[in-house]
Amino acid sequence: NSEKVKYIYFAGIALGFGLMSKYTAIAILPAIFLIFLLDSEHRKVLLKPHPYLALVITGLVFSTIIYWNMTHDWVSLKFQFANRSAELKPLQSKYFYQLVASQIFMLTPLLLVLLFASGIKILKNWRSLILERSLAITGVFIVFGFIMVSFKSLVKMNWLLPGYLGFIIATVLIYKNHDLVKSAWMKTGIVLSIVLLIVAHLILIIPNMPLGEGNTWSGWQESAQKIHEIQNKMGGEKNTFIFANSYKSAALLRFYLPEDQVVYAQNIFGEPALQFDIWGIPDSLKGKDALFVFTDRYEYGKNLEILDPYFNEIIPLDQFDFYFMEKYKTRTIYCYFAEEYAGRH
Repeated sequence: NSEKVKYIYFAGIALGFGLMSKYTAIAILPAIFLIFLLDSEHRKVLLKPHPYLALVITGLVFSTIIYWNMTHDWVSLKFQFANRSAELKPLQSKYFYQLVASQIFMLTPLLLVLLFASGIKILKNWRSLILERSLAITGVFIVFGFIMVSFKSLVKMNWLLPGYLGFIIATVLIYKNHDLVKSAWMKTGIVLSIVLLIVAHLILIIPNMPLGEGNTWSGWQESAQKIHEIQNKMGGEKNTFIFANSYKSAALLRFYLPEDQVVYAQNIFGEPALQFDIWGIPDSLKGKDALFVFTDRYEYGKNLEILDPYFNEIIPLDQFDFYFMEKYKTRTIYCYFAEEYAGRH
């Protein structure tokens, strides 16, 4: 009715802000269309102008992002679509299995089983569980979309999370008065879930957990302090700037450095560096010395030759090794002195 029409427009505004936050919010759009299409009452709404006017409002809200991209060489849209598409690998199962394992750990086996069971119940009672069906559909496109992507690329564990929100609510509605809630199986699942949650927090709290490439954070806080001390001995930020060979390492350095300063990334040697292309202007650094920082993570490598055209000399200064229980090596962070930046060519 006319009283509820305003919510369609509110939804249009919300979708616009959702897209500003994360482009994958677009996955809710086909889901909403499918929800309307499957219900005879809702189908009538599709014959009215309100949903389409709401989409116009979505476009107006999102237009700020379009304008920003237009004035910045489409940098974020290129990264999310063109660049990621170019990185797709041949069909393989490795990333799919990694995704499944990460979802079991993140959701816990209990919730994953309940979601699966809820999905079966919704499919069997498609016509009667209208609300539960609609809630589940809200996440279908994002969850199954990323599952398909996982056969050609790494999918991070948190990318699917928005797709579970409606499904979890639907699961609560289905099982809130069910005998299963009081069963031994449920109690066992709750205990296991609590254990997994504790483990997840311990991983972050215990220093230098040996998780291989999965540990991205260890060592940076201590290293940033030591690198800052080296920089101060060389005259501080005024004379010596800091850069890394990846935007991720540069971000960690900037976060942990005790004084707020601009940190640079691959843009120093002419490669795309996402937000660092906008935050820093490397050509203004000509003539300055630098500290080049990188880690032993395999994805970044140790390609010092790429710096040769940009500096007079590259000299190793220090390296910081981090161990778990003084036995298992977690990370090495290297610091090199780079003499007299020549600017980008």
